[in-house]
Amino acid sequence: RTRRRRTRGRAGPARCGRPAGLADVTGCALVAGAVTSTRGDPLDGIEGSIRVGETCPCAGVTLQVDERGLFSATVYRQGGSADSARVTVVVQATASRYPRHVTGAPYFDTASVVLRFADVGSAPELSDVRLRIPLP
Repeated sequence: RTRRRRTRGRAGPARCGRPAGLADVTGCALVAGAVTSTRGDPLDGIEGSIRVGETCPCAGVTLQVDERGLFSATVYRQGGSADSARVTVVVQATASRYPRHVTGAPYFDTASVVLRFADVGSAPELSDVRLRIPLP
């Protein structure tokens, strides 16, 4: 479900930098991917996030999933020197056209991903995530 490859700035910065307002940034990692149905059709009307745990000295990220089901985000390491951390990528079918369970909860998928952080000034590694939402 996840693949790693080097990026040339297509999904995020070519080099890790310090965004304005985040002086304590020590590195970054890139996450990009696609959200499809179980048949492989791209889904739009999707909301998502990258949830971090105690092992990730970083802030969570809201994902912007476009009309082709694609997303990309930069996760910034704030303080600390950990070179990797496990995060969870979560996407939910939130558009009104998607059916819901009896409970009213949206259909969703998650993926656990180990991010490998590059230091500020270095080229970040890209984690490619493919998520499938099982719609009836």
